[in-house]
Amino acid sequence: MGPEAQISDGLSITLSQMAPKDDWAAVAVVTTKVDQRHRITFTKERTMEDVFCKEIASVLRPIIDGFGDRNQIYSSPDTEVRLPGLLLRQLRVIFSKHDDGRNWVLVRFATFVGNPYRALLDQDGFSNPLEELTTQVYRDALDWVLMPALSEAEFLALDSDADGQGHSRGQRCTGITDCNRTEGHTDSQTFRDVVQSDGHHQ
Repeated sequence: MGPEAQISDGLSITLSQMAPKDDWAAVAVVTTKVDQRHRITFTKERTMEDVFCKEIASVLRPIIDGFGDRNQIYSSPDTEVRLPGLLLRQLRVIFSKHDDGRNWVLVRFATFVGNPYRALLDQDGFSNPLEELTTQVYRDALDWVLMPALSEAEFLALDSDADGQGHSRGQRCTGITDCNRTEGHTDSQTFRDVVQSDGHHQ
C-alpha cells in the first residue's frame, strides 16, 4: 500500500505510477478537519487529468515530471490554487519509489477554504454543494407545492369561466327535480283516482 496523509487539517491526493512511462493514476483524495476525515478511493484507474480539474493538474504535472528516480520532497508554502468555490494553499509533494517498481506521489495542501470537492471534475456523489442542494429544493418545491397549486388554480379558473353554464346546469337540475316531484305527484294522484274508482264500483 502506498503512502497516506497523516495530517490534522487540509487536503491530500495520492497518485500512483505502475511503470516509469505510465500515466499517473489517481488513487485517493482525503480531506481532514479537526474532528472529521473524509476519504474518496477511486476503484477504477483514471489518470490525474481525468479526475482533477485542469488548474490542479497543471500545477502538479511539471512538479511530478521533474522528479527523478529517487525519493524527493517538493515544498512551496506560497503556492495557491484558486477555483470557483475553493482555495488551496501551502503545497507539498512527496515522491517515493517502491521496491516493486511502482512509484507513488503524495500531494498535500495544508489548508483549504471552501468545498474541497471542487478539485474533482466529477462530484463524489456524497457531498451536496450548496447550489445543487438549492436546485433540488427548488425542484421539490415545484413538485410538492407549486404544481398542485397551479393545478388547483387552473381548475378554479375553468370553473369560473363556466360559471354561467354552471348556473344553467343548476337550473336544469332543479327543473329535473321539480319534474320528478310533479311526476311523483301525478302518479300518486292517479293511484288515488284508481282506488276511489274501484271503491265506487264496489
